[in-house]
Amino acid sequence: MCAQDFDSDDEYVPVYSNPKKRISEKTSDWRKRNKLWSLPEVVKLVNGISQFGVGKWIAIRRIFFSSSSYSTSLDIRDKWRNLLRASYAQLMDGAQILHSSSPDIASLT
Repeated sequence: MCAQDFDSDDEYVPVYSNPKKRISEKTSDWRKRNKLWSLPEVVKLVNGISQFGVGKWIAIRRIFFSSSSYSTSLDIRDKWRNLLRASYAQLMDGAQILHSSSPDIASLT
């Protein structure tokens, strides 16, 4: 039976597969309170990447972040991806500045 089969007087009520999993009013309850990364932690991450390679997040966490109870292997992966995005954005900003400061070829002729 679909929504078209109802008369105009009938109210269509969607059926949830699991009513206990409905989104609560406070959606921020499930979010973890993220702690900012310090410079020594970022250096440890870069050292871990250079030693184990990208994708070996569990090994990096086990060796370099064993004392930290809040950094999971997914946190480490996300931080690495954010560092890559930030460095790429900074590189692109520098390239735009470099190209805009170069003389225009058309104006030289």
